[in-house]
Amino acid sequence: MNRDSLMTNTRLLEFMHSVQQELDQLHPETPHREAALLSEKQSLEEQRRGWIQSLGNAALPAAARTALEAQFEQAEHRINAIEADLSETAARSQQKQNALDVEMVADQLEQLDQILLSENASAANVMLSQHIDGIYCDGEGTVTIRTCKLGALAGALDLMPREDTSLPLPGTSEATSSDAYLAHPRRRARLNVGAAIDDDDEAASLIDFAVDPDRFGGLGREWFTEDVFQLPERLSWAKAHAQEVAEFRLRTHASMEKTVEHFGKTKPTIREALRYAKEDFGMDAFGKSVSLPTLPNWSRSNAGIVDQFLQKHGVTMKMAVAHFGKSEPTIRKALQFANDASSSGPSDGLETSERHVDQSDEDSESQS
Repeated sequence: MNRDSLMTNTRLLEFMHSVQQELDQLHPETPHREAALLSEKQSLEEQRRGWIQSLGNAALPAAARTALEAQFEQAEHRINAIEADLSETAARSQQKQNALDVEMVADQLEQLDQILLSENASAANVMLSQHIDGIYCDGEGTVTIRTCKLGALAGALDLMPREDTSLPLPGTSEATSSDAYLAHPRRRARLNVGAAIDDDDEAASLIDFAVDPDRFGGLGREWFTEDVFQLPERLSWAKAHAQEVAEFRLRTHASMEKTVEHFGKTKPTIREALRYAKEDFGMDAFGKSVSLPTLPNWSRSNAGIVDQFLQKHGVTMKMAVAHFGKSEPTIRKALQFANDASSSGPSDGLETSERHVDQSDEDSESQS
């Protein structure tokens, strides 16, 4: 947001109007009082000039001289007090005018924006300190940033009454129910802003304000906002990737060793991820049963061709063993898988295949 848009920003104008109302109540315009003071001063000055002439008379009696000198001194003190009062009123009026000057506020906000974009961290710290009262953190990861709304209003802070008590720290029993903040802010070392701020006097004033821990002390709650953030919990690799690990194992039926190799983690870490997946997502990817379908099973894969081979006339179990290079139990297991998959039913198919194999073995033995 640039300077021109700030000067027409509705929210800024509404806020400045509320500040003006507050300042008008705290410091009402009293032109009649100023006129009365000026009139009194003028009258005292005229009297003082007359007393000076009288005191210049060498024949003036001592008693009269003493009385005139006392009146002259009283008038002098009163004139000084009136001048101080008028000077303070004029300065306060100027401060009020500056605080409510939209152009000056826009200039300060634009300066803040430019310094934040620069690489001068110290200058950025000083400028942010004009707006941020403090940043408070607790042991549960809660971060509270308290910002003063009057930060960009030049001179407004000096016009606001300060109470004896400060706002409660975020996290204390007066503010929230969380743990109390034990740390107390202390005055910081002066920061070197370099050439980020052109005016040396302005820079010195900003720095002095920034390092004062009580710079906003005593201001009412209405002049602050608090933004609360919760730091995200830092998850372990196992917890962060629990669902991913479980989905991989259920989708691929990978063994634990293959899963470990795929993710490049240790077996305990993979097991912990699977435990989180079960607890948090209801995904049970534990156990060898998940990976069984991927185990090499020659009998299951070759059931069809084994059955076809043994259906040929004159083929015996011994011939099948020699042909496939597998043991007899492996061949019989393949037949079992074939019979289970046949449409005639597992029992009938098994009996037929077994009779065929046994009869072929008997024929082979009788021929030899």
